[in-house]
Amino acid sequence: MAVDGDTAQIGPELAGLLDVPCVTDVRSFASEGLSPGRKYSPEWMRVRHGVDEGIETVEVPLPAVITVAKDIVQPRMPSIAGVLAARAAVVEVRGAADVGADTARTGLAGSPTQVVRSFVPERSGACETLTGTLAEQAACVAELWGGGAR
Repeated sequence: MAVDGDTAQIGPELAGLLDVPCVTDVRSFASEGLSPGRKYSPEWMRVRHGVDEGIETVEVPLPAVITVAKDIVQPRMPSIAGVLAARAAVVEVRGAADVGADTARTGLAGSPTQVVRSFVPERSGACETLTGTLAEQAACVAELWGGGAR
């Protein structure tokens, strides 16, 4: 999820364009200890990522797109020499036109989405148990989510 607009779309969108798996909100990486029968290799990665219910550990084939939680690392305090060097540094600012980007497709005006409001949805402990065949349960879910099968 982007820290600026909170739309959380770039990682999954990029993964879709590249046709590779995507894991979002990654909190940590593991380089060993994959599932029994799957030894560590450069073809797989184990990550812990945030989900609605908490933290989940998953194994993902590589290549993959991984988006990380904004607090995955704690920034270290800069040294005094680093602060002084930063004050003296010249930072060249380039806009979309400066790098040859199509300005009609950049910035707020070029965004395919716009955040109108960002909020944490309210949750309740209410639940409903579905019974019946799988098809009956699916029809019930479709009805609960907005009025019937599509």
